Amino acid sequence: MLKGLTINTFPESFQFVSSGFLPDISIGSLGNLHSSAIILGIVCVIYYVISQLKHHASQKRKGSMQFLVPC
Repeated sequence: MLKGLTINTFPESFQFVSSGFLPDISIGSLGNLHSSAIILGIVCVIYYVISQLKHHASQKRKGSMQFLVPC
């Protein structure tokens, strides 16, 4: 009846965002690489590193550092 199509009531702008499409921001010559995804990945890595450094400093201040000792 619908030939594989889905009926939904979401606005078109939401459908665009939720379709998994991330528009490419052209900022330099990255070749065939998707610069938006690369920038997002770099931002996530920087956020993760900063949060781990803050956690490490907090643990050090509290005196509850746990060191991994190789067997």
